[in-house]
Amino acid sequence: MPIYEFKCKKCDTEFSELFSSSEFKINDVACPKCHSHAAEKLLSVFASDTRSPDEFAGMDAPSCGHGCGCHN
Repeated sequence: MPIYEFKCKKCDTEFSELFSSSEFKINDVACPKCHSHAAEKLLSVFASDTRSPDEFAGMDAPSCGHGCGCHN
């Protein structure tokens, strides 16, 4: 199920919508704030870690924060 990002052209609210398929009609997308159907689809970006494996060497694994020594 793809999630798409939108921006309302009427009130500038940015919001996400989950669709059951990659097919959708932009006219069916309504702004959750003003209920306008004047939304534009935004370009979705993804994040990635560009560090090399050598840069991770010597880093401690994150702990759970409870001081118990586990690494969850």
